[in-house]
Amino acid sequence: MANKYEEVTMMSDEGVTYSPSEISDGWVFTGDNENTVRYLAKINRQRGVKSWNISLGITDYFSKWVKVSYSELVDLLVCGYDSRRFRNCVITLTFHVKHNAMTYSNGTTRHRISLWPTVKRNENLNASNNWGEEE
Repeated sequence: MANKYEEVTMMSDEGVTYSPSEISDGWVFTGDNENTVRYLAKINRQRGVKSWNISLGITDYFSKWVKVSYSELVDLLVCGYDSRRFRNCVITLTFHVKHNAMTYSNGTTRHRISLWPTVKRNENLNASNNWGEEE
């Protein structure tokens, strides 16, 4: 089934780094944008989630949480973000997702989804990874 979410893990190979690298507990690493959309659809089917959050990251340490609708969030992810190939590395946009269910005193439950963009930097994907050598 092409639309089924596939569980992925952050690679810890030498030459592969993630930024930010320290994500707290409760976050699910979903990998690329296509797999993230499948994971969000799975949660939406199971829970009927209506309130979504996305982190607008400026750098690793500066970000702002912005509320968006489910369709807006999917539109942002579906448009796709290609990997960027530089001379000595390939940089890919990846994501972490966190689901929170908050139950209020009146018995209603509100589901919130948080999406945290991360960057995977792979310095192993180029044939001639010659850091520091003259051209």
